[in-house]
Amino acid sequence: MTIEGPPPFITNTTYEQQRKDRMGDAIGDYLCDEDMTAKQTYDEMLSEIQVWIDYHQKFLDKAIALKSLMMGHREIDL
Repeated sequence: MTIEGPPPFITNTTYEQQRKDRMGDAIGDYLCDEDMTAKQTYDEMLSEIQVWIDYHQKFLDKAIALKSLMMGHREIDL
């Protein structure tokens, strides 16, 4: 008997492939859930994307404010 490839608990996949596999697993979870509609799946995906936008917007705003201060745009206390 010959065993081909690494044992099942050892992965030789790239990070990109692992990420794609995780996304596939998540999509499969949604599609196989009989109580979840396509619209609910769509709404949850949009909601999660908005969470990421809000998260990064907070740090973008902070970086813009810091740059403004570094460029000399600050209140003067007379």
